[in-house]
Amino acid sequence: MNTKRKNKLKDGDFNYGDVEMTDEEYLEAQNPKIRTTVFLEKDLISAYKKEAVKKGLKYQQLMRDTLRSALEQRDDFESRLEHLEKVVLKNKKASND
Repeated sequence: MNTKRKNKLKDGDFNYGDVEMTDEEYLEAQNPKIRTTVFLEKDLISAYKKEAVKKGLKYQQLMRDTLRSALEQRDDFESRLEHLEKVVLKNKKASND
């Protein structure tokens, strides 16, 4: 007796079967997009659309890239600042001893 079992997927899991994907498509599938609503000024959207055309991107992709880059730079800045504070405080403590 042959029975077919259906793959039971948990929320957020995807079954692509035998679909060929590029590396970029695979990475996108690992981090799916969700719909959200954000109110932005019209001139800001226009500026992103113009810049996206120059770069050969879709404007929403450019916005995602910009947001991701800003977060990464912020983390980098904060880690550099923390390191600097440790060095300064260590030197201050050593000069007081």
